[in-house]
Amino acid sequence: MQELKTQAAFAGINLDEDKSEGSAEEKLNRAKDKLKDPLRDFPNDIDYLNANDCEVKIRLTNNPKLKLPFEQKWDSYRKDCCLGKYGNVAKRCSMNDTLWGRYLTSTEAGRPLPLDVVKAMVEFDMIRRELYPKDYKGHPDDDPPKVYIEELKRSGKYTDILQRLNTLTQRIQNSGSQSTS
Repeated sequence: MQELKTQAAFAGINLDEDKSEGSAEEKLNRAKDKLKDPLRDFPNDIDYLNANDCEVKIRLTNNPKLKLPFEQKWDSYRKDCCLGKYGNVAKRCSMNDTLWGRYLTSTEAGRPLPLDVVKAMVEFDMIRRELYPKDYKGHPDDDPPKVYIEELKRSGKYTDILQRLNTLTQRIQNSGSQSTS
């Protein structure tokens, strides 16, 4: 059970804090399903903020001393998106700064992101994390540690990760070009 809890935690699932209905066995089975396919319930694969949490984010991210980039700031529009007032794409994107920046940019350009593209972007980020050791403490935009890349190459995992990233990149590009025609 402890090993499953550890695996679940790595996938962003805390079995001890699972407040959903059902027995411990049902929660365990849901956790196993989520480990097999973390995006199975997409876009409801994460817990969303409530209105009060959004208000706190608005106050915290609009502190002039912080000088945050636009995609990290919260405002009433982002709050409304998070609360689902503008659909599933806006809701899911509002919970991730990178996705939020892409959502705003594409919306302003008149090319709204389809839900399958947002899902592919999330999946891309999940696969990209495999290029970093589990205990990595650096910034996610930094290049993966060379020593760890060499370890992945020796184990034969590196090529597989790159192929999956390439497949997702093509899926995102193809879907994006179809939505603009």
